[in-house]
Amino acid sequence: MALPGNAPFAVGSFFSGSRGRLYMMDYPAVGEPRGTILYVAPFATEAGHSRRVVARLARLLSQKNYRTVVVDHYGCGDSEGNFEDARWEIWREDTLSVCEWLGASGCERVILCGLRLGALLAAEVATLSPLPVEQLIFFQPALNGAASLSQFIRSHMQPEDLPAEIALKVSDTGQRRTLSLTNPVNIDGYLLAPGLIRTIDNLKMEPFGAGIHAPIHWLRILKSKDERPSAGSLRVIQNWRAHGLRVDTSNMFSWPFWAIATVATTEDFFATLPAAFPEA
Repeated sequence: MALPGNAPFAVGSFFSGSRGRLYMMDYPAVGEPRGTILYVAPFATEAGHSRRVVARLARLLSQKNYRTVVVDHYGCGDSEGNFEDARWEIWREDTLSVCEWLGASGCERVILCGLRLGALLAAEVATLSPLPVEQLIFFQPALNGAASLSQFIRSHMQPEDLPAEIALKVSDTGQRRTLSLTNPVNIDGYLLAPGLIRTIDNLKMEPFGAGIHAPIHWLRILKSKDERPSAGSLRVIQNWRAHGLRVDTSNMFSWPFWAIATVATTEDFFATLPAAFPEA
């Protein structure tokens, strides 16, 4: 989908987070705002690889009169702090603080939009948000923190990062839980603190459903029409619906842009976006 030429300029600024300043991009609505979207970024390299796609999405939504706010987590992107100092609890507290700030600045409700592990964080924030959550939008959400972390470690670990015996245990979810880690673990230049590892290892999407009171739009990003949704995602959606949650689903077809550093393969993603956002 081509973007109109009159997209407004995004405003970059710093937000005072719990441990340091967080870089924020605020994409205003072109006309009368129809809603405010707070985007929650994914983990580590996925945040960097998806940055251009997210910026393009935010500009598109601004044309449809949605204000979109994009914040780099503490220790990530252009925010202050080092990755080794990052903790899930800091990211959660900071995201809640942004929600509170939005409310204080006149926003009555917020739409939380998360990609991958960011969707898991968005789900947790929705259960705690001081600002009413109008809707949750999940892009290919992570369902299990431990599985997502193991996938990240296996796909990014370099031979020189760790001794072979330790590397094998760190990359395996079950064995990783038996390690008494005291120092950050180096994975391709990312220093993962033991506290961050332990918290992510214990995260699961399904239990957050009990505290969510907003409709959910679950966007599956599939490589082709032949690919089937995961059994795990179907189970979570079915169980949430059985407990009264409204969960709408859409299929979008694209290469997983969060896994690669190029944007050349995302045209299918934007081509199917209108079907995923019929009201946008």
